[in-house]
Amino acid sequence: MKRPLCFICISVIAGILSADLFWVSFRALIPALAVLIAGLWFYLRNSRLFFVFLFFASFTVGMCLVVNSRTLAPDHIAKFTPAKGKEVTLKGRVVSEPEQRKNRDIFLLEAETVEMNSKVSKTQGKVLVVLFKEVKGIDYGKELILRGKLYRPYAFRISRRLNYRDYLMRRGIYSMLSVSKAAGEVIFTREDIANPLLQAAFVLRKKITAINRAYLSANAAGVISAMVVGLRHEVPSFFNNLLQHTGTIHILAVSGLHVGIMVFLVIMALRLFAMPYRLQYSLAILMLVFFCLLSGARTSVVRATVMAGIFLVAFLVNRDYDPLSALSLAALVILSGYPLQIFDAGFQLSFSSVLSIFLFHEKISACFPKKLLNHKSCAYLLKMFAVSLAAWLGTLGITAYHFSIITPVAVIANMAVIPLLFVVVVSAVLFLAGTMISPLLAAALALNCEFFVNLVYKINAVFFRLPGAYYYVPGFKFAYAAAYYCAVIIVIAGGNFLVRYRRNLGRHV
Repeated sequence: MKRPLCFICISVIAGILSADLFWVSFRALIPALAVLIAGLWFYLRNSRLFFVFLFFASFTVGMCLVVNSRTLAPDHIAKFTPAKGKEVTLKGRVVSEPEQRKNRDIFLLEAETVEMNSKVSKTQGKVLVVLFKEVKGIDYGKELILRGKLYRPYAFRISRRLNYRDYLMRRGIYSMLSVSKAAGEVIFTREDIANPLLQAAFVLRKKITAINRAYLSANAAGVISAMVVGLRHEVPSFFNNLLQHTGTIHILAVSGLHVGIMVFLVIMALRLFAMPYRLQYSLAILMLVFFCLLSGARTSVVRATVMAGIFLVAFLVNRDYDPLSALSLAALVILSGYPLQIFDAGFQLSFSSVLSIFLFHEKISACFPKKLLNHKSCAYLLKMFAVSLAAWLGTLGITAYHFSIITPVAVIANMAVIPLLFVVVVSAVLFLAGTMISPLLAAALALNCEFFVNLVYKINAVFFRLPGAYYYVPGFKFAYAAAYYCAVIIVIAGGNFLVRYRRNLGRHV
């Protein structure tokens, strides 16, 4: 088989989807998986039977991932969490960087003990803490004793297809703790435990955010923080809504484009030191992992980091790089930790856009006249159009299903915005580097960032005003999305067949 990782990924995803539809016992899955693995070994030399067993083994692994994610330990904090909320004393360790909102701080706590009804019990699991008190010094790795109200997350809608409770459950969070300003209590202990690499990433993120707030306007600081370190909660709502309606909202989420730019900048910087190329690429991989942690390790950045890391490793060991296999490995890495991410709109958009580019952009390019493709300027624009159209075709059904909107203007808007994204990110990196040299240089480079952020806004505003830029499609069902993707595959495959047929006919004539 040419791409075994793609085959395994599809099989695992099929198992995840099946486990979500049908209840399966974990005790039945383990013996079945053992039998299938034995069959793999036994039929190692029989290619047909081997791949049959490989499919069912991967399928069973996918089911095991879902069942395991939903099986909570007897002392999990969810077992102590009442539906309506109750005052408790919770001890645990901060495992995320606190996000500062208008009147509260939000962070994740890895629970250790819980005191309820004058009884202290050992526990485990993540709790989302909402702190309404103004308390300084809460950072990643700190051990805290919190007094507040423990409750299940509310099931209010955050989109047409998802509520807040399910959103958190997909990330392994089943409980929330509200620490009020009046009755709440926060006590610091002396036993702080932190991962040094994560701690360094969080400290740097906090410094970058502080620099952005000091030198940039509130709007520009929010946009730059989102593009560089993945903090999207400070992006102004009007900016966010504008990008949603033009189909360019992905530029705010750290993804493949941002990771690619960072890799390029890192390698260019390392070449200034005349290092051997193997050392350059090895250091680039390490810095790539650190950037993933710095930007919050969201789905899009993890996917991009895995794919870029595989590309660099392939270069180091002189092997061919297969993007589809790299994409499959990235999906397996994410789903192995959080299998229910398969139902998340962000996961679906991130992978469908990249997959459709790999599968369709060359087929779309093949439909253009050869005369135009022979001119460099025309060829560049047509290839950009093909990539943008392929990404839009790959995400249209998902966007319509989850958000009830279709943005035809995204095809041309991305052709203008994506090249500008490179300029914005480079300007941001130069600005942040300039702050370490001179305040005057930082102020000058800050004006540069302001200009390009405003340019992004104005360009999107122009596309937003175009007739037919976007359409609302309320009631867009899953069946419509499935039918749409089937139609896309048939049309593109048929068009590619006609192009080849005409070329072959022309040769014979």
